Amino acid sequence: MEGYENAARVLGANGWQVFLRITFPLIFFQVVGVALFSFVLSWGELSRTNFVSQGQGTLPVYLFARLQSFAPTPEFYSIGTVITGVAAIALVVAGLLLTRGQRRLI
Repeated sequence: MEGYENAARVLGANGWQVFLRITFPLIFFQVVGVALFSFVLSWGELSRTNFVSQGQGTLPVYLFARLQSFAPTPEFYSIGTVITGVAAIALVVAGLLLTRGQRRLI
């Protein structure tokens, strides 16, 4: 990767141009993968969210507090279904976007 960056600098590109046109396209899939992985892991970080959230709180904190006080109602199951559906759709869309360029080569 360093060879590509050096070649771009020799041809007159500045630091931002090298990053945007050379470095970022080379690491794009890794950046998207890390973003998706951190998004999925964030759903399970209830204990950490309890310590850092202030005010209203987040949806997982709200649901956890409600489940400690009340028996599960259909509202909890519908929220879980919506969250699972949104996560599944986001993963499918991300997968399609990431493989779009590879499908063109075939």
